[in-house]
Amino acid sequence: MDAPQVSGSAASYAKKGALANLFLIDDGSSDPDSLLESQLSQLNQEQRAS
Repeated sequence: MDAPQVSGSAASYAKKGALANLFLIDDGSSDPDSLLESQLSQLNQEQRAS
Protein backbone atom coordinates (compact mmCIF):
# COMPACT_ATOMS: atom_id res chain seq x y z
CA MET A 1 0.00 0.00 0.00
CA ASP A 2 1.10 3.55 -0.67
CA ALA A 3 1.70 6.01 2.15
CA PRO A 4 -1.58 7.91 1.52
CA GLN A 5 -3.52 4.64 1.66
CA VAL A 6 -1.86 3.65 4.93
CA SER A 7 -2.54 6.99 6.59
CA GLY A 8 -6.09 7.09 5.23
CA SER A 9 -6.92 3.61 6.45
CA ALA A 10 -5.39 4.34 9.86
CA ALA A 11 -7.42 7.53 10.17
CA SER A 12 -10.60 5.73 9.12
CA TYR A 13 -10.02 2.93 11.62
CA ALA A 14 -9.30 5.45 14.39
CA LYS A 15 -12.50 7.40 13.63
CA LYS A 16 -14.54 4.21 13.65
CA GLY A 17 -13.11 3.25 17.03
CA ALA A 18 -13.61 6.70 18.49
CA LEU A 19 -17.26 6.88 17.40
CA ALA A 20 -17.93 3.35 18.61
CA ASN A 21 -16.53 4.22 22.02
CA LEU A 22 -18.42 7.50 22.12
CA PHE A 23 -21.79 5.88 21.44
CA LEU A 24 -20.97 2.57 23.17
CA ILE A 25 -22.00 0.59 20.09
CA ASP A 26 -18.99 -1.67 19.56
CA ASP A 27 -16.79 -3.55 21.96
CA GLY A 28 -14.35 -4.69 19.27
CA SER A 29 -14.76 -8.37 20.05
CA SER A 30 -16.16 -9.16 16.61
CA ASP A 31 -13.38 -7.50 14.57
CA PRO A 32 -12.44 -10.12 11.96
CA ASP A 33 -8.93 -8.66 11.64
CA SER A 34 -8.17 -9.49 15.27
CA LEU A 35 -9.25 -13.14 15.05
CA LEU A 36 -7.16 -16.16 14.23
CA GLU A 37 -8.27 -18.24 11.25
CA SER A 38 -9.67 -20.96 13.54
CA GLN A 39 -11.63 -18.41 15.57
CA LEU A 40 -12.97 -16.80 12.39
CA SER A 41 -14.21 -20.10 10.98
CA GLN A 42 -15.87 -20.94 14.32
CA LEU A 43 -17.59 -17.54 14.38
CA ASN A 44 -18.85 -18.07 10.81
CA GLN A 45 -20.25 -21.49 11.74
CA GLU A 46 -22.03 -20.04 14.77
CA GLN A 47 -23.57 -17.27 12.67
CA ARG A 48 -24.83 -19.80 10.08
CA ALA A 49 -26.42 -21.89 12.84
CA SER A 50 -28.34 -18.88 14.19
